[in-house]
Amino acid sequence: MKTGFNTSFLRREWRIIVANIVVFALAVSGWNYYDVRYFINYWFDYFKEGRLLEIYSGPFRAKVAYPPLAVYLFISTHLIASSIGGVLAVKLIDKLPLIMAFNCIYFILRRRYGSSAGNLWLLNYIGYAIIASFQFDMVAVLFLLMGFIYLTEGRYVKSTIMIVLSALIKQLLAVFFLFIPLILLARRDYRNMAKSIGVAALTASLFTLPFLIYDPWGFINKVVLFHGSRYPQQYSLWALPVYLSWFNLASLPSWLTWVWIIPFTLVLLIVYVDFYRKGAPQDPDVLLIYFTATSILLLLLNKVGNVNYYIWASLFITIYLSSNFPRLPSKLLSLYIFIPLLIGLIAGFFIEFTAAVVGDDILIVEDLNWVSAEQLIALSVGIDSIIYKFIIYIRSSPAFYTLFSILNNGRSISAILITIIYNAYLIYMLILVTHLSRWFKH
Repeated sequence: MKTGFNTSFLRREWRIIVANIVVFALAVSGWNYYDVRYFINYWFDYFKEGRLLEIYSGPFRAKVAYPPLAVYLFISTHLIASSIGGVLAVKLIDKLPLIMAFNCIYFILRRRYGSSAGNLWLLNYIGYAIIASFQFDMVAVLFLLMGFIYLTEGRYVKSTIMIVLSALIKQLLAVFFLFIPLILLARRDYRNMAKSIGVAALTASLFTLPFLIYDPWGFINKVVLFHGSRYPQQYSLWALPVYLSWFNLASLPSWLTWVWIIPFTLVLLIVYVDFYRKGAPQDPDVLLIYFTATSILLLLLNKVGNVNYYIWASLFITIYLSSNFPRLPSKLLSLYIFIPLLIGLIAGFFIEFTAAVVGDDILIVEDLNWVSAEQLIALSVGIDSIIYKFIIYIRSSPAFYTLFSILNNGRSISAILITIIYNAYLIYMLILVTHLSRWFKH
């Protein structure tokens, strides 16, 4: 009886079990040292010294590019992890919120949208990459998913809280909140609209007000102005001039750092106006279309095209695909699997890995800083890792070294091609979604 139960359980849950084996292996394998060093050597050190409120008041290069909830989240887990000790234990405990969010999203998707949605989530490479590198987006999209579900159910206060919490980790996700007051405004439910706005302000204030009171300029400078002054990076269309200039930022006009905000704002306004003019429908299928389209537009128009940002859109693309399989092109599933691999794994190989093999530097655009690709990989995954040993092995072969030197010299070309393919996919998905929106309209 017990054996039968175990067999049945394994047969039913083998996908999430295998996924978690991969997740836990990735969790202890390393992280993105370039970012994590700020979390440990700056955020956590300030906390230990009793200077928590000064975190946003430090020098400009001491980055705190995230809103406070991300800071609180890391400090809480690292406080436990550092008391236990051991490199593997620290990495695992620090990443537990990400692992828990990954699993929560899977079970929510499976229960709410069917097993196909859960399976698609597990096939998305970016989720695993986020856990491996240690990005807070996984927790943010869990809150965003809950906010979306609550909104489809008409539970406006809970939806408000969840979406605001997501924005307190990744500030750009705040754009989804405006759908809530627009729905209530269209229904002339001014009381609940005011309540929703008030709850949003209160929720945000609970986390931000201490820092705003202590040093308002420092907080705004780190959370908002830092992002405004950085050049476009990674796989944003706005980053194409960076690659065309062969990473020579000095040759680029300064307006490239801010011009993106004009089309970004205008297009979002068009989306909001279109949503309101249609009566701000609360139908789950229509809301899914608007949330999917908005998340894709965030990636297309944003000047920062970081790999981990793709999880914002892929969450809703997952729901969209699982809900519309019969009406979708058969090759779309292959694209869904391939695109995350392209921007996460393939791009990493052609840009960072090749540079590490030949001992070259890579540009960290946001800091205007060139760093050793080899050193960054060594500090992220360790010199005893398979990846680092593979780098040394390839470098020892004259033939391989020559090949990787050629690939490294073409890094800009690789970045351009990957950026174009990635954004072409996003545009294709946007067209597909908006086409279905006309279908729902009729």
